[in-house]
Amino acid sequence: MKKKLLTVIIAVTLALSMVSCGSSEDNVKKELKEKEYEEIDSNAEKLNAMTGQSLYDGITAANEYGFSVECKSENSGQNLTDYINESDDNEKKSYEITDVLAVGGSKSVTFTVANELDKEAIRIKETLSSKIDNGHAWIAMKEYGESQFPNGFDLDSITGRISEDALDENTWFLKATCTVTGSDGTSEEFTCEANVSGTNEIPEVTNFSVY
Repeated sequence: MKKKLLTVIIAVTLALSMVSCGSSEDNVKKELKEKEYEEIDSNAEKLNAMTGQSLYDGITAANEYGFSVECKSENSGQNLTDYINESDDNEKKSYEITDVLAVGGSKSVTFTVANELDKEAIRIKETLSSKIDNGHAWIAMKEYGESQFPNGFDLDSITGRISEDALDENTWFLKATCTVTGSDGTSEEFTCEANVSGTNEIPEVTNFSVY
């Protein structure tokens, strides 16, 4: 009887010991995982603080932290990732980071960047927009088209937008698809472009063509 009792006690002790070891091991794994997540979040914060630094430094840090990198232009909004990946270090250093979005959960970072040409283009666009913004310029283009095609002119300046550029500090160049209705009631799609200057109050279409 004593032997049986002793055997039971030993078995229970071993079982409790195994449970304790298993629980301890799980806790260690959990702590390591939490530290890993904390480090990832910390690295994301470091990347998010890199506004004003060179793109080269940003990419170097992101690679060190194991973050995937995407780059886009501050001026045009275009995705520059492929271009940047093929560029040399000097080209990467010529771009300044103007905005950062680093996400720890996905270990990804998007750098919005601008070089000197971009900065000049942005300055020109801001100066032009202070006189006549893009919205008023598109409206002026639409109204001018309607005056030229009284039977029907529909400018698709949203989904059909092709180009919206500041030619200089005084003139927008706008290009989009449009639908023109003839005197016989039939409609056909064309491409329409215009130069628009002036002010929000008094816009002026200086060039207009449909083809």
